[in-house]
Amino acid sequence: MATTEFNEKVHDAVLSALKRTNRIPYLFVGSGISRRYMGTENWNDLLEWVCNIVGTPMRKYAIYKQMIQAAGYDNELGPNPAIASRMEIDFLNALENNSLTEWTEKRSSDIYDNVPAMKLFIADHLRNDFSTRLMTNELKLKKSTTSSAPG
Repeated sequence: MATTEFNEKVHDAVLSALKRTNRIPYLFVGSGISRRYMGTENWNDLLEWVCNIVGTPMRKYAIYKQMIQAAGYDNELGPNPAIASRMEIDFLNALENNSLTEWTEKRSSDIYDNVPAMKLFIADHLRNDFSTRLMTNELKLKKSTTSSAPG
């Protein structure tokens, strides 16, 4: 299969999946990629960041982790999907905090359209702090050697 044909099939498959789910895509390619080249947090640190930046009624990340593990929700993906789901409830309650008023107003149409608020908050954090700043020589070398790679 030619590279162009492969790229088109991958593109069509991803686009179809996005349309079917009708959700904002959020891709964790593995925290190693974004951590290595962008200096972003891993999933644990990202969830902990939300807890710390939002404050009450959010609990400490360690509390959510223990709650999920005590309830037996830890699975092959680890506890973070369940932790994030539990945190979302408290995050929604936190939207009434004065400290989040400006952000909530800015994102009100997305929240009204049922886009998960905590995902928006994390996406905004990553978008605002998303720039290639680490290992740039290595990244340039990888880009130059993979120009024919799918994607």
